[in-house]
Amino acid sequence: MQNVRKGSGQDLMSHDEGKRRSPTSQTSPKQRSPRLEQPLSYLRLHTEERAIRRAGFNYQVASKINTQEIIRRFEEKLAQVMEEREIKMMRKEMVPKAQLMPAFDKPFHPQRQLLHKHIYHELTY
Repeated sequence: MQNVRKGSGQDLMSHDEGKRRSPTSQTSPKQRSPRLEQPLSYLRLHTEERAIRRAGFNYQVASKINTQEIIRRFEEKLAQVMEEREIKMMRKEMVPKAQLMPAFDKPFHPQRQLLHKHIYHELTY
């Protein structure tokens, strides 16, 4: 048996010879698909698309919150106006008004009404 060391230059073929003898290096280079030859500016990563969709979603949420805030302020203002109207109406109704003076020269004497007297009937069975 022969002692062969791995680092010796005689036993190993040079790198260039290995390339020449390799069957893969002798074949022609593979054609790239035209899809990969497009410039990198056309590539859109999933993170970029997700960021765009997320920005649109954030805009929708912000506009919805803004709309709800506007509606809430409008309803509060409407409730305040209605409350002020009610207070004005109550103030008008609650103003103490003077009572008419009684006519002392004609005193009031209530009399029994004679038109609708209740007549009792005997019950018959």
